[in-house]
Amino acid sequence: MDWPSVAQYVELCLGFILVAKLLSLRLHRVYRYFCVFLLADISGILIWYVQRRTQHTSFHFDYRLPWLALHIIGWVFTLLTVYALLDAILANLPGILKLSHRVLNLSFGAAVVIGLLTAFPEYRAAIINQTFTTRLAHVIAAAFVLDRVIASVALIALLCILLFLMWFPVELSRNLAIFFSGFVVYFALKVGLMISLTLQSVELIRATGMSIAILSIAVFSYWAIFISRAGESVRAKLNIGWWHPRQEQLLVAQLEAVNASLLRAVRR
Repeated sequence: MDWPSVAQYVELCLGFILVAKLLSLRLHRVYRYFCVFLLADISGILIWYVQRRTQHTSFHFDYRLPWLALHIIGWVFTLLTVYALLDAILANLPGILKLSHRVLNLSFGAAVVIGLLTAFPEYRAAIINQTFTTRLAHVIAAAFVLDRVIASVALIALLCILLFLMWFPVELSRNLAIFFSGFVVYFALKVGLMISLTLQSVELIRATGMSIAILSIAVFSYWAIFISRAGESVRAKLNIGWWHPRQEQLLVAQLEAVNASLLRAVRR
């Protein structure tokens, strides 16, 4: 068995362990979008495994079509998970939340357009170099590019939320802090890998896939180890921690004042 296969199997097992833990702790309803995102990810690995096992039988099928369908589901629920994280973090600041939703909507639209425009030369190069030779292969090539765009959009949004949490002493549940920090690391490294390993050859695509599998293993392990039932009630902060208690009180007061002003502006 080759190393990419080992990485996929380990990722699959950890994915099932994480799903089982969320179900046992009854957290699947709290983090429902994340659960669908996770299920789409491990379903893709399952289909890959079945395709390999049936490769030389009459049940053999083209793995790329279900891969594409599951990735589309993954893209949708990646963005929904980002919105859900934002809603949970700013649940006590509805005015700022409404403004953040509007900014996020515009940011997502602009980032997708810019990302697609900047990614087109990469896709074009793959076609010219005949890395992909069929129409379906062209679609898959475009899907790889779009996958990087969606990951980049999610990363930009998550980094903006992270900067907000690092500056303001906003409290959130420990589980939410664990989910959020895991997502930031996951998408930061994923985008870095996808940028460094472009679609110039099948070998690089496989290398990208193995690298992302290893990344998923690390993040899945982090979530599975640290998420707990008690983590829903324990409070945590992600701010830098250098604020004096008096300064923290002033920041909280400023935040509440901005929230109240935004609520009044919305009601007019």
